[in-house]
Amino acid sequence: MVDHASGDPSDNSRRNLVALCEPCHNHKTQRQRAGLPVVWGCDAQGWPRDPMHSWNRETTIETRQKSLGTEAPKTARPPFL
Repeated sequence: MVDHASGDPSDNSRRNLVALCEPCHNHKTQRQRAGLPVVWGCDAQGWPRDPMHSWNRETTIETRQKSLGTEAPKTARPPFL
């Protein structure tokens, strides 16, 4: 899908046209229409920078820290391997 980066649909210059997948185009368009900033990318841990992203909901944030109790126990290798 081709998006008008500036939001001006009458500007069809190459510098204003950006290829976006449909979900990203829809995300950008919905946020612009709502007057919200468009936030792309992720942080160093791979979490979306957009505070409204579903991965950043409170229930998800609580599970970000890995509990040592969730680690599977390490089993000894048989001596023949």
